[in-house]
Amino acid sequence: MDSSRVLASLLQLAGHAEDSDGGPDGQVASPDVLRSLLWALDFRDRATLNHSGRVALLAVGMAQQLGWEGRALRVLEVAALLHDIGKIGVPDHVLHKPGPLSVDETELVAAHHSTGVALLQACRIDRQVIECVGCAHGQTLDVTAPTNSIPLGSRILAVADAYDSLSHDQSYRQGLPHEKIISTLLEQPAQRFDRNLIHALARWIEKDGLRSLTRDADPAVSQATESPAAEWEDFEITRQANLLCHLFSYLHLLGSLYDGFYILDASDQFVIWSRGAESLLKRPSGSVLGKRRLNEHLNYVDGRGLPIPPEALPHKLAQATGEQQCSMLRAKLPDGEILHLEVQALPLLGDDGALLGVAEIIHVPDRSRRQPELYRELQRAASTDALTGMANRAELESRLRTIAENFEDGKSSGPYSVIFVDLDHFKQINDTFSHAVGDRVLVETAALLQDELYSGEVVGRYGGEEFVILCPDTDLDAAYRRAERLRKALLRSNVGGQPGLEVSASFGVAQAEPGDTAESVRHRADEALFEAKEAGRNRTCTRTSGSTTPAPVAAPAVAETPEESALRYTTEFQVRSDSELLFHKLRAFVSETQARLRDADDSQMRLLFGRPGPLGRWGSAPAKCAVELTVKLVAADPSAPKSRRCVTVAVTITPEGWGFDADRFRRRAAQVANELRSYLLAE
Repeated sequence: MDSSRVLASLLQLAGHAEDSDGGPDGQVASPDVLRSLLWALDFRDRATLNHSGRVALLAVGMAQQLGWEGRALRVLEVAALLHDIGKIGVPDHVLHKPGPLSVDETELVAAHHSTGVALLQACRIDRQVIECVGCAHGQTLDVTAPTNSIPLGSRILAVADAYDSLSHDQSYRQGLPHEKIISTLLEQPAQRFDRNLIHALARWIEKDGLRSLTRDADPAVSQATESPAAEWEDFEITRQANLLCHLFSYLHLLGSLYDGFYILDASDQFVIWSRGAESLLKRPSGSVLGKRRLNEHLNYVDGRGLPIPPEALPHKLAQATGEQQCSMLRAKLPDGEILHLEVQALPLLGDDGALLGVAEIIHVPDRSRRQPELYRELQRAASTDALTGMANRAELESRLRTIAENFEDGKSSGPYSVIFVDLDHFKQINDTFSHAVGDRVLVETAALLQDELYSGEVVGRYGGEEFVILCPDTDLDAAYRRAERLRKALLRSNVGGQPGLEVSASFGVAQAEPGDTAESVRHRADEALFEAKEAGRNRTCTRTSGSTTPAPVAAPAVAETPEESALRYTTEFQVRSDSELLFHKLRAFVSETQARLRDADDSQMRLLFGRPGPLGRWGSAPAKCAVELTVKLVAADPSAPKSRRCVTVAVTITPEGWGFDADRFRRRAAQVANELRSYLLAE
């Protein structure tokens, strides 16, 4: 299908929407067009349609709790039903990906949401519905409006969308219970989710539940999410669904290749006004759609700054000749700026050759004036980590400086916090499972952190197995709770996807305090991370400027649970020797027992004792019950008489693999500790 025919079919869709019976006064969408859109979404992905129906139930219930009724309620319900209409054009490998989306994939989905807004414009959906859908996805239909002017309907829709997503299983996480969802939403910044709306949703669900929701919208909308079932046998319905999918692909292509586009019907009325046209020409869609007299709204001028005669405009030439036109024009923007454009006018003809309208596609020849997306790949190469696709160290430090400056200048509403994350025993993962598995662990950990990210936060890979999360407007207590939630989420995950592989991480948290610099906060968070690792790993520690001891600031909060404590065996003893000689004896112990040395420095050694089965399961023989030993040597007091100097040997033992209980582990740990002690004490 050629370009003209694709866009002509879009105009025919717009004409059908305009000619459809609008139903009662105040109708926000033609029932026939709405049904076609939702059947196309069902044709594309039944799960997305079901999600949209549930979001509509939640949004309307929330709004009723707030006293909404009548047309406002119908606008909200239709917006909820159509909020994911952009997914019609999302490729299968992204739409059905069994895991969190990457940065590029997230951008692709966002671009298709913008395409969905263009299609809704063509379908003559009520402007309030389109505004609600666009703003719920972080888009505003007025590029001159303040970024915080989000309509209440969009905020309701955002809360309902998040609630339903969290309540249902995803391929990479399980659905959460109601109480956990509400607490998770309340933890997030108020800029993302309105706390009053969260409480309203909680009250409605706890009081009435989903089953008691009364649907006040028109019958066509109320039945819209019902599957066509046998009606899919109708060739016309299938054809319409295919056509809408094709239209999405083409509109997305136009938005990707060009700086902007718009479509006029045969009466010169604007039918579609793309996001690119809004940004480039600085005119919100609401001031253009449905209007005529193109030159009054676009103000094309000649070299002297005078308006170009209407008959000389590209769309008029295309209408007169029936042929495609291409012209270099100057557009005078509302602020008086002159923009040089290349405008292609494409006549849109029906099957009978009649003119249906004209599409005008805008290209900016001056690359320095084009949108930043043109340089996206170059910018990303300089600011992202090649393996994980998230921010790299340089980008993190740049963002941290900006956040710190806003805090120092009083532009933020509260202090910011920095969270350091370090994967535990990552070298062991590489050595045991291969570097390919290690890379997979890094990529999947990055995806998990990004998926759990709150609005305004930045996460990136700082280097190696270390990540950093920057949390604006977040105090120490909130950051600590956030870190603990991430730590537990990582423990519950299947990161790495290997039998016997359990991934954990240590977290260090610090908050900006008066007199701090970005560097001093970063340094404290790094110190807190070190404390967490020294305290046994798989825990969160915090640090303030007043911390004077190496003990974790939040020691009571991060104490081990009984289950964790039961799987950690510690002991120490003293050996009358010097540290150097004792270290050589340790190496001999490793060799004779065929233990596996994992890492070592001048005062500490970490080794694997025993060999688990092929899947990591403990066997019946002691040699098949693997444990990790961390042996730390504390040098003798040099002031003591030489004959009495003793080196303290501190031993920590943790289990490796699975298939054991706490009692069996402690028996095995005590056996290994006694064997080590006997070897080192022997003359």
